[in-house]
Amino acid sequence: MVAGRIGWLHSLVHGEIGRRIVAGEKPEAIATAILELLDVDEEMLSTTALTDATRPPGAAPAAASAQV
Repeated sequence: MVAGRIGWLHSLVHGEIGRRIVAGEKPEAIATAILELLDVDEEMLSTTALTDATRPPGAAPAAASAQV
């Protein structure tokens, strides 16, 4: 689930950069806008990753338990 959200963010950033380049924006303006976008998304992703990417204490990773 976290990997999917990171992939979505990757696509979002690259798409936004492409749109802004085609629109003729200056690189400095594009960089500023993308950094602002990343700040907002970082907050959302951090909260999600902290809750979605956790296991109960002492729980083995899924791949390790499947190999036993």
